[in-house]
Amino acid sequence: MDSLRSNKLNLFLDKPYKDTLLLKQIVIDIKQRIPQQSGKQLYDKWSNLYDYNRKLKETEKITILGIDKNFNDRRTDISRDSIMMLNFLNIMTKKNLKSEKFYGFFGFAHVLQEAFGDNGYKSFAARLKKHFPKNQINTFVCYNIDSEVYFPKNDQYPSPNDEKTKILNEDGPIMLVKGINDLKCLSNVNSVTLFKLNSEMSPYNSSQYLSGIKVNFFGGDVLPRSSKIHTTDVLQYVFLIRDSTPIEPFESIAVE
Repeated sequence: MDSLRSNKLNLFLDKPYKDTLLLKQIVIDIKQRIPQQSGKQLYDKWSNLYDYNRKLKETEKITILGIDKNFNDRRTDISRDSIMMLNFLNIMTKKNLKSEKFYGFFGFAHVLQEAFGDNGYKSFAARLKKHFPKNQINTFVCYNIDSEVYFPKNDQYPSPNDEKTKILNEDGPIMLVKGINDLKCLSNVNSVTLFKLNSEMSPYNSSQYLSGIKVNFFGGDVLPRSSKIHTTDVLQYVFLIRDSTPIEPFESIAVE
């Protein structure tokens, strides 16, 4: 997220009491940029994180770093991932965070550790990998099968009346991940399974299965640029999510 929203979340986390009104405002505000995330589950996530953070020592508490491009930034001369990288490096220097551990939650195209597409686009993770060659960087991606997602009404694509859809799973018809059915055979219905791909003797060390998404009908493919790039060069873990229900739109949730 950007600095404006991260500052609000830090304010929420630092308060001596759980300010549910402030958190509700933050979740509604996030809808401006990422409408499909603005739901009850996002509210619950940060509410639970507040409780968890209160139990930690002062030196161990989680702090949110807003490195994304600000919502009102209209510049087109520099890519969003470049802005993320510059902001991250500036924050690290300013706050002296070089020895800290970081966790980030980003869209799929921002976390792949190698250039992808015909133009060789470099994501935030690819830039991190190049800038910090001695640091361990792990990428976890989430793939869905037989799941329904919240698809709010928007100006770009038609949305169902109930704002729910099952056509955006990674086994087709719109998006297809090569090799995803192998994981389906090794998992159960109604489950979330974490697969570690970079173990010794793993087939993903020498193949491209699971390393990108083929997009049909609209949008561009997100696939490795070179045949010499293997899956574990791009990502190291996969969460396979099966039979998930969509998030609950926030407007319909009563908050006390």
